Amino acid sequence: MPHKRIEDYGIIGDLHTVALVGVDGSIDWCCLPCFDSPSVFAALLDEDKGGYFKVNAVAASVYRQLYIPDTNVLVTRQLGDEGIAEIIDFMPIEARSERGEQPNHHQIVRRVNTVSGKVRFRLECFPAFDYARSGHEVHLFPQGAVFESPSEKLGLVSPMALTVQGQGVVADFTLSRGESATFVLRHTEMGSEANLLIPEEPGEIAFRHTVDFWKSFSISLQRAVAGDGSQIGARPQAFDLCSDGGDRRSGDNQSARGNRRSAKLGLPLLLDSRRKLHGLRADAPRVLRGGGSLCRLA
Repeated sequence: MPHKRIEDYGIIGDLHTVALVGVDGSIDWCCLPCFDSPSVFAALLDEDKGGYFKVNAVAASVYRQLYIPDTNVLVTRQLGDEGIAEIIDFMPIEARSERGEQPNHHQIVRRVNTVSGKVRFRLECFPAFDYARSGHEVHLFPQGAVFESPSEKLGLVSPMALTVQGQGVVADFTLSRGESATFVLRHTEMGSEANLLIPEEPGEIAFRHTVDFWKSFSISLQRAVAGDGSQIGARPQAFDLCSDGGDRRSGDNQSARGNRRSAKLGLPLLLDSRRKLHGLRADAPRVLRGGGSLCRLA
């Protein structure tokens, strides 16, 4: 797709750092392990040298992004002649150690699935450590790949066979309707005992824990603000993306519309209520199976 504008990006984070995810499925900015660490992906600044991590439907021509309500879990939908593809991106909130120490590993989880049709995907992961100033080696293992620079390491856990290409790895694969694949990018600090290619928990469990964390955070934040006597809106306007095209709005969302604009309730709520991406309509096909409802961003 053409050069992306800043509004073509969603944002995910784990309270320590964030990643910018383009509508084309490319992570073009991420610093690890912290906000002020050197970049690992910086294609936002330099498309040729900056580094990126992209998973996309090869034949996609229409793109949509949205968040699961009250969370910082990002859903990117890609539509094309082959069908509808969906990429769910999030960063698990890692717990402190028993001694209260900060987590020494961070993850980006990318769940890829086909909503309809039979879709061809391509994965490309080309990190560029320290603002592309530090070189690195690529090592393949049965579980995925490890990118090792003089000062840090990244691991990419992949259920698909990877091929080394230059300073990165690529993979081509196809998913039919209902099939999915989960990729995990892991960063560990020097001296950490965490394994780069063995996540602490499976992708589905990490997804549920991350959703639960942000929803709990949202509720606690709203209660805290309400306790100060401040006006807050109800949950951002949401509806079920139903296969029959129905628009089932929450009853309290209409009255909250005026309050949403002035309520600054933290990253997930602010993004849920203010991001305006591509006019997502209520008659769009279902994104999340199992009755999940998604936030309206237009």
